[in-house]
Amino acid sequence: MEIFQACKQEKKEFFLWLQKKPKEKKILSLIYREKSKAKAKHTETKKEKPTKKTEELNIQSFLAGSYQVTDSRYFPLYERNHSSFQMGGKVYQYRWILEKRDNRVLGGFSFEGNLFHAYLGSRYKPMPNFYFAKDPNFFSQFDGNQSHLPQPLLDSHFLGFNTKFKQEKLSLGIYKSYTVSPDPGFYFVNQEKSFAFTSSLTTGIISLYLQKRFVWEMFPGVKHHIQGEGIGSAKSWIGFVFHRSEINNLNLKFDITGYRNQPGINIPISELSEKQGSKQDLGFQRIRYKEYYQCETLFSREGLRYESGFGILYPVWISAYGAISFRYRYYEEKGFYNEHSFGRGIFYEYRENNSILSLGIESRVNKLQYEAKIAYPVFPNYRFELSILLRDKDIMMRSWFENWSFATDFNMDLVDRPQIWKLKFVGQNLSLNVSISEKKGDPNYIYYTNFQFQFLF
Repeated sequence: MEIFQACKQEKKEFFLWLQKKPKEKKILSLIYREKSKAKAKHTETKKEKPTKKTEELNIQSFLAGSYQVTDSRYFPLYERNHSSFQMGGKVYQYRWILEKRDNRVLGGFSFEGNLFHAYLGSRYKPMPNFYFAKDPNFFSQFDGNQSHLPQPLLDSHFLGFNTKFKQEKLSLGIYKSYTVSPDPGFYFVNQEKSFAFTSSLTTGIISLYLQKRFVWEMFPGVKHHIQGEGIGSAKSWIGFVFHRSEINNLNLKFDITGYRNQPGINIPISELSEKQGSKQDLGFQRIRYKEYYQCETLFSREGLRYESGFGILYPVWISAYGAISFRYRYYEEKGFYNEHSFGRGIFYEYRENNSILSLGIESRVNKLQYEAKIAYPVFPNYRFELSILLRDKDIMMRSWFENWSFATDFNMDLVDRPQIWKLKFVGQNLSLNVSISEKKGDPNYIYYTNFQFQFLF
């Protein structure tokens, strides 16, 4: 009874009382010790015997589908419409999928064990590479680590084992994919899937993938994110690289990104070097300070066409409701045409917590260009974005167009179309992409829609 009454006292008074009562102190110590043992035993039992609910989490199923339509006379009929339907599931280390892509019925299977792994069919692969053996007519908006719907493949098979090197878990193996090489090749990927490498010795085609977030010990206040991917041979390859550095205490961001593309190549194949068309190398750099101060540069080489430029965005009024800024850009083109001009614009922008509202107009050699962008999170795990570009038809040089504000890879294009309207709604289980554009020198519009969904249960 005396112990019970003492426990009701304040913490400081209780310890003073306990120092004067050695017998009671010993009793309480024994009680606390036995209680701790019982708690530890209960925790250990929970770890050894997972509940039925926990076990059920390793068994999942899904249904998914997509529909894509392109309304344009510039594409043949067989390239305009594409549809797919998928069903599959996961049972512990096993994943399977059965799908219909247009008129093809395909399947995929994967096994991920402690020592060995295998990926077979038209969907699963051990590395996150986007370009590797990708089906050119389809893409997955829900791709990610352990996703039910990674990027769709053309028929490919992977077999390998897991090992350790200096405490780092690695996966190595061989692959067979006629899309990349008529003969088998080998691959290597780390456990976090932040680095992957494949090589075909007969064709010389290799692929690289890198994604890393890190902080240097010498500069702990600077966060870095680098992502890149490429595939091809030493003579002919495509790919991109993106790097972002952030200094949060200074509200400063630095982006540098670039890519190489080649018309007519949607996926890399063993005949990559035989494809015709001018390669485009494009690079873009941007420094953003306090969201509204911005400096940017761009360069592009496409065949004999060289384009470059730089720009400054400088706010003249900032408030909690956004900023009004002046933008100056210098455009230059060499090659078939030797042109240069200054663009002077005025913009209203609001940027806060991944929400963006930007409206502006630019004048270039007495020609006008209108720009608008609205981007914001609408629900948890869902984002909406609308981008608009309207140009006078007589503007000589191409305009800079940012496709997707939330992208973590290359995202800047050079466009000469008088009109571009792009709407994107992307979330955990639904995705909608719509674009409308007018081709230069032609009154016909190009309409594009891609819808994807998935249901998990």
